[in-house]
Amino acid sequence: IMPAGLIARYDFEGDTQDVSGFGNGITNSGATPTDDRFGLNSRAYKFGGTTGMQVSAVQAVTSNITLALWIQPATLPGSLTGLLDNWNGDGSNTGASGGGLIFNGNTIDILTRGGGSGGALPSIVDCSTGFKPPVGAYSHVAATVAFTGTTRVIAFYVNGGLVKTCSVATTAPP
Repeated sequence: IMPAGLIARYDFEGDTQDVSGFGNGITNSGATPTDDRFGLNSRAYKFGGTTGMQVSAVQAVTSNITLALWIQPATLPGSLTGLLDNWNGDGSNTGASGGGLIFNGNTIDILTRGGGSGGALPSIVDCSTGFKPPVGAYSHVAATVAFTGTTRVIAFYVNGGLVKTCSVATTAPP
């Protein structure tokens, strides 16, 4: 059963197909299939720092959302590196609307962008979590973003436990 409001879901059963029924396929740019956290063959993907995946045709995220994924970093990056994000529904981040989970150096942050109209710059809401994932170990990371008027409440979870909540007044509603 697919949850109400689901945009996309990827089980990675040997491919990158969206199993939600919405057809939001992924373009794989060099990530290689690997064993998942249970040792199941080709049920996860390994990224090499310059590799990635981009979801096609997903609308920009401008309402309540949950982003979740399992990570097992071999090393921690020293700069901004995307983990799971959606910008403008097309992968671009110019005048961006959307958001995501990113590495900001060696910790994970949540970014949200949105608001602005008629060419105005979007509101920028960042939540620095302070979470430094353990190298070589799996962690389940998730973020929820709840929009209420001009306030965004961001909650960050690791392995099911709440790590950080940020409540930020923004200059423009989504």
